[in-house]
Amino acid sequence: MEENKKIRIFIGIDLPSYVKEKILKIQRHLASTSNKIKWVQKNNLHITLKFLGYIEPNTIELISNKLKKTISKKSNFKITLSKIGAFPKINYPKIIWVGIENEIEKMQNLFKDIDKSLYQLGFNKEKRKFHSHITIGRVKNLQKKSELVELLTKVEYPQQVVNIENVILYKSVLNTKGPIYTKLNKYKLGD
Repeated sequence: MEENKKIRIFIGIDLPSYVKEKILKIQRHLASTSNKIKWVQKNNLHITLKFLGYIEPNTIELISNKLKKTISKKSNFKITLSKIGAFPKINYPKIIWVGIENEIEKMQNLFKDIDKSLYQLGFNKEKRKFHSHITIGRVKNLQKKSELVELLTKVEYPQQVVNIENVILYKSVLNTKGPIYTKLNKYKLGD
């Protein structure tokens, strides 16, 4: 990689393998639809906290130091994954997701603190409302909407409790087969 070539990065939370396996089963079930859906690969499943876009490689250390300081002040917490949904709405699915049921306020506070600390480094504050979720698929061609909507409303996601202990700084490289995510740094909550 050239020294001055910008890299695409975001901040997120990795998921344990038992969660990823459950999501793969849900994806396989939903794949029975005749609509074209681009499923998120197992290794790429995560909760996004903040997308930073393309940055100069020499700013990673500044970002990393700011994140470490911010995240170390937060305590770990548990969330419950509990439902399947879609953006912009279930009756017009474009993004298919798994939702978070409890401790939404703790997740939102974590996001707000990260957003605020990175604003101090010159990054824009997020204008959209933060919705804690795991993107599991993107609808590419909605030929039989009613078929997919019916599947989405009937599929159940058995509740799973996940302990949130770390935040990850990811590098994202886009290619024709989908993005490749690489973990650049890991920050422990309450460290």
